[in-house]
Amino acid sequence: MYSKKYFSRSLPILLFLALTLHYGFACADSLKRTPYQLRASIMYIMPEANLVNVAEQEITMKFHMEQGIKKWDTIVVDTNGNSVDIMELKSRDRVLVNGWNDGNKIIADEIVIIESYKQ
Repeated sequence: MYSKKYFSRSLPILLFLALTLHYGFACADSLKRTPYQLRASIMYIMPEANLVNVAEQEITMKFHMEQGIKKWDTIVVDTNGNSVDIMELKSRDRVLVNGWNDGNKIIADEIVIIESYKQ
């Protein structure tokens, strides 16, 4: 059986090792990310799939669920910095997408509407 003395000495060491590994993996993940910026027109939007296609690039929009309701984490603003609902984006809007590319997909942190398409 392990004694309390041994357990109390080994627990901080195990916690330190676990945190070091966690931090190491987090750093490795962030090293794969490269900043991404694209200025072009929206081709189509698929909010149900969290996607917006800009200049034939599929951009993933960030979100989280809050009490069963989708809340967008990708910020959408106009050129004056006023907040715009993601659902107001439409095809042919000229936008500036700021985000990052992790090698597999492009994630949008912010979408700035440069020029709204008038039908």
